[in-house]
Amino acid sequence: MNKRNNALEVLKKWYYPMDYEEFMWAIGNDTYGVLRDLYKLGKPVGNSLNRKLMRDFRIYMAVGGMPQAVEAYVEGRNFTEIDEVKREIIDLYKDDFFKIDDTGLIGRMYDSVPTQLATDRRSYVISAATGKKKIDKDLERFRSGRALLYVPYAVCFFSC
Repeated sequence: MNKRNNALEVLKKWYYPMDYEEFMWAIGNDTYGVLRDLYKLGKPVGNSLNRKLMRDFRIYMAVGGMPQAVEAYVEGRNFTEIDEVKREIIDLYKDDFFKIDDTGLIGRMYDSVPTQLATDRRSYVISAATGKKKIDKDLERFRSGRALLYVPYAVCFFSC
């Protein structure tokens, strides 16, 4: 944010999560290209390369694809600091949820995603997030407002 003329200007930037290949580029690792070439040739990956790729993939899973978190990893920050970067981003999402819906319903729905993914359910159950059996009024509010438009984009990032 920049202060100018006693007002705050917010610079809006659009960031999209990095996939594994983009993550490898960002950290300066070129083994993904080797993997692609071996796949095209139909050749097996040796044990040494497989161990390296699995290690890199586990790091990707821990860091995630959020550009700010990847940048923190490239800068050499530890995983605790990287986790803090991710939590700050998630907190910004939650703040935005309250701007859309001041009842906190969207935030509770978002918070329940990891729990619901861990169950055997095949669909998302709103009442599990809201704690209510009757949710018709809540659903009507989402259908009539713009809040529903933001939920699919918001749940791309999980606070697991």
